[in-house]
Order: sequence, then structure tokens, then C-alpha cells
Amino acid sequence: MSDHRLSKNFTRNEFLRTSYGQFQSDNIKEGMELVGTLTQLAAGIMQRIRDKWGPITITSGYRCKGLNDAVGSNDRSQHLRGEACDFVMRNVPMNDPEKKQEFFDWLKAEYDCGTIAFNQCLEERACIHIALPTGSNDGRIGAWAKGKVTKRKKKNV
Repeated sequence: MSDHRLSKNFTRNEFLRTSYGQFQSDNIKEGMELVGTLTQLAAGIMQRIRDKWGPITITSGYRCKGLNDAVGSNDRSQHLRGEACDFVMRNVPMNDPEKKQEFFDWLKAEYDCGTIAFNQCLEERACIHIALPTGSNDGRIGAWAKGKVTKRKKKNV
């Protein structure tokens, strides 16, 4: 499969690859039809984050139904439509609470001034999840644990 650039630093393959080999073929085949949506996610959200925070690794992007089921997600997941991704940032380690707080405060400020639009941004155990806006619950920042979302509070300065 030849790769397709979605933004300055992101390619289609980054949003379609999976470590679940048995789903790789379906993920690529189905995900190829979602280039427009994946471009919105890459250029409209992820590139802006990368421009500010540096290198990013997409750990999960589009998921075909089989892959989505295998990772234990539900049928409402925006990953199924190519509208969400999970990622890690080299310069914002998941084990650094202060750096993560700085990132989430920056993201909220960017959302509030209209620079970045997103539905939700959730801190998960080993990554950050972000999704395109849907018109419902947009701008929500929180943490996902034990099957529920806890709203993240802005650090007082």
C-alpha cells in the first residue's frame, strides 16, 4: 500500500496500522475509504498538537469492527468511523503529571479560543484519546478509568 500524506507530519498508514495482525488487512481496506475524515483528524487536531508539543506516535486510529471488538471497545466508538485516535507524545510522558496537566490546560485554552475543535480528549492508562467534534459533549477533557469518564480540572495558578 502506498502511503498518503494527511498533513505535514502524518500519513494515512499511521492511522490505519495495528499490532493485531489478523485485522491489518481489513483495517487498511476499510480505512482507505476514510481519507477525508482521517485528514480532518490529522490536519485539524493532531498536526496542531504536534506543532506545539513535538513528535507523536499514533497508537490506535481507525478500527475495523473486528479490531474494535478485539480491543474491548463499544459500537459507539469514533474509532470505527476514523474520527478518533489514541496517541503518545515524546515530550509529554504519561508518567509526568505536571507535563500532562500543562498539555491538557493548553488544549482547553486552544479549544476555548477556537483554534482546535474536538469532541473529547481523555487520558487513558497508557495514552491520550482524542476525537473529532460531533456537536454533543464537545470540548470535554477527562480521564477514562474503570469504564467511566472523570472530568479533568484545570490546575489553579
